[in-house]
Amino acid sequence: MRLSMRVAIITLLVLFWVAVVRSFGQSSPPAKISQSAVPESGFLCSGKYTNAFLGFSLPLPKDGDLKVFSDSLKGPALSRFLVSFASGNGKNTLVITAKTLGIEGEHQAQYEAAGPEELGTKKIQIAGNTFWRSESNRKTRDGELQSLTFATERKGHVLAFYIVSFDAKFTAQMERSVQALVFFDEMPPQKELDEANCKVYNPSLPESSSRISRLSDGVFANHAYYNSELGFHYQIPDGWTIYDKATQEGLSGAGTQFIWRSPFAESEHTAGTQCTKNLLLATQYADGMRLDRFNSVALVIAVDPGCLPGVNFPASVEDRQAIQRIAGAITIYFKTPSMNATGPAKVRAFNNAGRVMLEISQPFSLLENAPRNAATDNLRTSLLLMQAGDYWVIWMFASDSDATLEKLRATKIFFNDTPGGSPSP
Repeated sequence: MRLSMRVAIITLLVLFWVAVVRSFGQSSPPAKISQSAVPESGFLCSGKYTNAFLGFSLPLPKDGDLKVFSDSLKGPALSRFLVSFASGNGKNTLVITAKTLGIEGEHQAQYEAAGPEELGTKKIQIAGNTFWRSESNRKTRDGELQSLTFATERKGHVLAFYIVSFDAKFTAQMERSVQALVFFDEMPPQKELDEANCKVYNPSLPESSSRISRLSDGVFANHAYYNSELGFHYQIPDGWTIYDKATQEGLSGAGTQFIWRSPFAESEHTAGTQCTKNLLLATQYADGMRLDRFNSVALVIAVDPGCLPGVNFPASVEDRQAIQRIAGAITIYFKTPSMNATGPAKVRAFNNAGRVMLEISQPFSLLENAPRNAATDNLRTSLLLMQAGDYWVIWMFASDSDATLEKLRATKIFFNDTPGGSPSP
């Protein structure tokens, strides 16, 4: 089993939720037409997305409940992430990418629509442009998952629209939006952009510094992770492999291609710096080992709660409303099309050495969606949350072994050199 991919899949699951919720706390600068546009140069206007470089506008459904769910996606050298939207419940998404034309030439748009699963494609016309359309349906525990892809050649690129949805109504709305695309050779006048309340949107630009980016990285010593700024240290299970920051980034990139392979072919996903910070990634077995099972993982991240307005950490184990609000946010955005819950989420709050902590546990099946080779892992997951100063800290444990998961849950967290209890089964 490809361990590096497995590691990064789990990393991405948490990052996916963070990427969704982080959009609630962001603002964009006013629109200004740039003379040095790149494929990612775009504008978010009232009811539409406009791309300045490729010259198109996409109208968005008025009742689609869509939000930009990440501005931290990037692609490999020949692939560009343009924008992505998600509905409020996280189950319906639209992703738009552009890929530089390669050796496939005129056939590349059709290949992009067919994807790694080599789906059947249909040639259609939209606004005078030739598109290739593909469609797939898959039954999951959460319902029928429908995926539509539209791809065309545009200014030396393959422009692709990926719709993934559990809601047939949403799918139909987004297909009508794609069918209503408007293409242009010159940008609208600045006055029109101002009147439409447009904001610049360019995910390729470097992000500004944020509060959490200045948070201490912590240190590793004696097989433990220490973060004095957050006031805790965590004893890593004996024999586990710890990954440094550079290795984490490499693993995340490898696994992102894997998990987004269908339907978001060759998109890479990297962690944003506005709302989260990776603190620790450890696995039971070292990267590169050949395994015939899932490689158990422990991931620790810090979250800036300012990115989740209206969601407060519970002041006590009796604060049921706050507990349910946090648990609801995580269980909604934790899911991806490759993960299916095989049982209900269990949520509990408990006191640990004088601190309120939350635990959310749930079993999942994880589908490896590789071409012509699908494998399913049955996983148990446990998320532990606590407040540490101005931040929240999340531990995520995942394993295909009940015994291993219980060992992870039993590992110790120390608060300011005071041992904290571990959650009991």
